[in-house]
Amino acid sequence: DRDFKEFVLHEDKFNCANDNNFYLKEIYSKQYNKATALKEILDYTGLNLEDSYFFGDGLNDIEMMGAIGHAIAMDNAVEEVKSHADYICKSVSDDGVADFIFNSGLF
Repeated sequence: DRDFKEFVLHEDKFNCANDNNFYLKEIYSKQYNKATALKEILDYTGLNLEDSYFFGDGLNDIEMMGAIGHAIAMDNAVEEVKSHADYICKSVSDDGVADFIFNSGLF
């Protein structure tokens, strides 16, 4: 089994996130990612970054966690993801997003 990065011909243009919990391997642009998409959406809608929340559990969510007003990691996330979060909520299988929204007191 070769490392998935071998398939990336232009590693200077792409990131590769390998989430061993789910055996996912994702390739995404260094120029455009979830964080750049968020900024475009906020600019378009006129919403404030400080009022935005993001829930993530994968390595490809780390850029977003650094760009969002409030970063929330799922309990099932790897430690690297959790280290970038402002809050940790319950896991996906325990309905962590719904539980956080209803019980955090932030909304």
